[in-house]
Amino acid sequence: MNPNNGAGEVIAIRTDRDAAQLVEWWKGSPGHNAMLIDPRFNVMGAGISYTNSTYQIWVW
Repeated sequence: MNPNNGAGEVIAIRTDRDAAQLVEWWKGSPGHNAMLIDPRFNVMGAGISYTNSTYQIWVW
């Protein structure tokens, strides 16, 4: 997180369908959780793809 402009990123990729587990991991990490609960962050992006019988979930 950049304290000067309130920008930050919490990026991950999974190859299964369990995005909820990913969020739980972030919540258990002090640095990631601090960004998740920071009220300055009010925009997020996510992407999901399915190719060759494999899910890939991107969250940023």
